[in-house]
Amino acid sequence: MILLDVNLLIYAVNQDAPLHRKAKSWIESALSGQETVAFSWMVLLAFLRVTTRPGLFRNPLPVETAFDVVADWLHQVSATIVHPGPRHLSVVRELLRPLGTGGNLTSDA
Repeated sequence: MILLDVNLLIYAVNQDAPLHRKAKSWIESALSGQETVAFSWMVLLAFLRVTTRPGLFRNPLPVETAFDVVADWLHQVSATIVHPGPRHLSVVRELLRPLGTGGNLTSDA
């Protein structure tokens, strides 16, 4: 299972990003492959928040376009949504504790 990061999703739609073509191609390839591609709601909501926000990009996405992009990803056969389970807090704690901090790493844990 591949769990996608919000930065990869943003690069895939932001045509001004240096990694745009590579990210878009990678996601398209992953979604058409055999392995399950997982999305979390936290990542999808961050994608919607960032890509539609005026001022962050030269051409932010219209809200409906951003929702259409997400819907297209989720309609792929290999796509699935993952949800935090009952051990989520302890797993996040185990990931962050060795780092001695949370900060910007918290949402990526």
